[in-house]
Amino acid sequence: MKTNTRKRLALIRNSISYKERLRLSNLIKKNLFSITEYKNAKSILFYSSFGSEVITTQMIKKSVEKKTTLLPVVLPEKKTIIACEVKDLENDLHLGFSKIVEPKSYCKKYQKSEIDLVVVPGIAFGKNGERLGYGVGYYDRFLESFTGKIIGICFENQLTDKIVLENHDVKMHKIITEKKVIDCYI
Repeated sequence: MKTNTRKRLALIRNSISYKERLRLSNLIKKNLFSITEYKNAKSILFYSSFGSEVITTQMIKKSVEKKTTLLPVVLPEKKTIIACEVKDLENDLHLGFSKIVEPKSYCKKYQKSEIDLVVVPGIAFGKNGERLGYGVGYYDRFLESFTGKIIGICFENQLTDKIVLENHDVKMHKIITEKKVIDCYI
């Protein structure tokens, strides 16, 4: 069931033109930057967008100016990520695992306990905070003992009524689209 949902919603997301994704991503950025969790966070782990994901480039650029801004480095052998600080977007980044932009090895590593907020990608999100990722579990492993706030960002057409969770799946505290902020706190 997850595989079919993943394929169906990935096709929908892939149909959005780059120009439209950029426009919608800017609206998502505005919504993200307006919430208390973002305003109060001192350190934020974003993701490096690729493919047809919500574009995070402008979010990262703006956050670097005022907050400790982190990006993931993928550890494929452990199927997880580590968070590293980025200060200089022109010099601190390179193409990493699967040709996704990530911090260079000299960037300072942060422990989960030092991170206030994680912005998470996904193929789909349920309206109660469920997340459907890419099926490998990188974020679920990273977030399993995370105590900060978890925000999923997606386009409105990536929302679905419900996603069946497995034991290892981590729920979002909020989901942000170009149209709204969904509060998923239990």
